[in-house]
Amino acid sequence: MKRRKKKSMGLYQGCILLILLLACVTMVYPFVYIFSASLTEGHTYFTEGILLFAKDLTMENYAAVLEMKNIWQSTVISVSRTILGTVLSVLLMAMLAYALCDKELPGRSFFVKYFFLTTILNGGMIPYVIVLQNMNLMNSYWVYIIPAIYSFYNMIIIRTNFESIPISIVEAAKLDGVGELRMFFKIYMPLAKPGLVVVAMYTAIFHWNDWFAGAYYVTNAKMKPLATVLQELVMNSGAGTASSAIADSTTIMAFTVLMILPIVLVYPFLQKYFVDGVAIGSIKE
Repeated sequence: MKRRKKKSMGLYQGCILLILLLACVTMVYPFVYIFSASLTEGHTYFTEGILLFAKDLTMENYAAVLEMKNIWQSTVISVSRTILGTVLSVLLMAMLAYALCDKELPGRSFFVKYFFLTTILNGGMIPYVIVLQNMNLMNSYWVYIIPAIYSFYNMIIIRTNFESIPISIVEAAKLDGVGELRMFFKIYMPLAKPGLVVVAMYTAIFHWNDWFAGAYYVTNAKMKPLATVLQELVMNSGAGTASSAIADSTTIMAFTVLMILPIVLVYPFLQKYFVDGVAIGSIKE
């Protein structure tokens, strides 16, 4: 009986391992394909295609991306909005979460419900555009920053991390005469580092990949981020001649690789915070 049980467990684990391996291949293969296509000459890619490895290796696709008009201005816009937008959003959402952690805050329940309602109710695109126009944000750099500062979901993650801080530490700090501002920056922020890193990563990825704002709220080509430039390149890839469409296909692949690269390089250094940051607060003492 014991031998049969061991064999069955071995078969079960083997099936699970095979499923996980297939899932891994399914998720990794698109990245390998895009990278190989970005290194393949356009005509070869269009006529022969690729399966795994690049054919007729060339760096012309990456050179074409770097020579695109306004590409460096778009890079500055994407990098600056990602850094500034992430810092402001995390800081202000942490302040909001800190205030809503105070159980003695007058109207605390009302404010939580009010902020929650803003996540499920909205006026639609037209009222939103009217608000942006009245705030003079249309065709402005700040249209990337100000509307993206608030996130109820990110605030909840931070508040959950704040609430997991032992009350004894907070009470000891109050007995030592620590004020609210110092309490926030010296105790809550350092102890909630995993949650803050998770929120920062979510926010940074949003800003880096967001093409919508640049496509619909900005008309100046020099003010558009990289994600919007890539989206426009994809939309216009079939509008020209056959030769230009062939060249655009591999250029799009190279552009996509360059867009993915910063996230791929940063994520391994922050991965250790993800499990702690998201799961913290799920276990109560």
